[in-house]
Amino acid sequence: MADIVFVVGNRPTLSAHDAEMLAQFLVLGREAAMSDLAGKIRDHLRNAREITLDRKEQTALAQLFNDAPDLIVAPEFAAYRRLNDEVVAALETQ
Repeated sequence: MADIVFVVGNRPTLSAHDAEMLAQFLVLGREAAMSDLAGKIRDHLRNAREITLDRKEQTALAQLFNDAPDLIVAPEFAAYRRLNDEVVAALETQ
């Protein structure tokens, strides 16, 4: 599996492992949009390198990181922090 590039802001990248972990965290969320995004990430891990997020998906990611701030504070999750920063910036400009 290849790295995943999120087409938002400065195009943050997650390793395949980090993207799969993100999908697992999203499945645990209580929003249907989170579960849908988890499936989209997993599909892109198998079939594509770039993933474009619509506003609903961006909001789902921002909600996940808001609900689980350790995912963006812990040093081992620096890639998630970069993704969150880009998503939040994109949501603020929409």
